[in-house]
Amino acid sequence: MRSIYATLATLLLIVTTATAGFAQSKSKPKPKEIVTRTIIGCTLGESTIEQIKEKIKEQEESSQNESKRKSRLHTIIAHNVMFWGNRRSEIMFLTVDSILYEVAIYIDNETEADLLKHSLPEKYKSWRDCTISKYVGVVEDTKTKLTFAHITTEDDEFKRAVLIYEDKNLSKKADKISNTDL
Repeated sequence: MRSIYATLATLLLIVTTATAGFAQSKSKPKPKEIVTRTIIGCTLGESTIEQIKEKIKEQEESSQNESKRKSRLHTIIAHNVMFWGNRRSEIMFLTVDSILYEVAIYIDNETEADLLKHSLPEKYKSWRDCTISKYVGVVEDTKTKLTFAHITTEDDEFKRAVLIYEDKNLSKKADKISNTDL
């Protein structure tokens, strides 16, 4: 009888160990999600035009311009706003139906732009280089798309870089509105 119990215990140990090992081998590390969806207190897919304007006003020495591209699409350009510890010459906020769907941060410092160019692919496992000119890269998850690009002169000299955070669903909505003749 002891041998039967020992055999059953051994068999149970083998089955549970094999199952646990199999379950572990099936799990793959997930690519990092884009967790940044809030820029200077404005959140993609949530913040309204009024909230964006208020966040810009909260910062000393900043200014803003607003334009309508179509009745449902607005662009707010903020100047001299603090982001990542530096004042940015320009940050563009795009809204659709008064909700923030895209933020473009312009970076005028080439050293800082090069640092981002090298750190973004290290941070995001699914980063893709889409080299068109000097450098363009992109990563996206189910909700957000993050794009980084160097903007160069005709002589291929660094002019500035842009880092764009985009809500994918609202961006599609804005594209549809932008492409209609209404």
